[in-house]
Amino acid sequence: MQRPSAKIPYLLKAYRLSKLANDKQEMVFTAHSIAQVYLDRQQLQPATVWVKRLKANLLNHRDKSCNAWCSEMEEEIRERKATLQLTERLRE
Repeated sequence: MQRPSAKIPYLLKAYRLSKLANDKQEMVFTAHSIAQVYLDRQQLQPATVWVKRLKANLLNHRDKSCNAWCSEMEEEIRERKATLQLTERLRE
């Protein structure tokens, strides 16, 4: 799919199905993909929600190397929010 926004419905369905199947690995990968799409689209609120889900899913995930994804995304969200706040202050 060319447009990231077209991916969201399919990723959401994949997440729901992996949750129903209790497939912890797929839940991690899908939550990461969803969060990344929202970050790429500059949508910080839904990205934050999905990074929190990713973090919760990682608690039960055996591969701890995926924790770096979550940390990087949390840092990216913090940086973007700080930039937005600075921009808003400069406009005032």
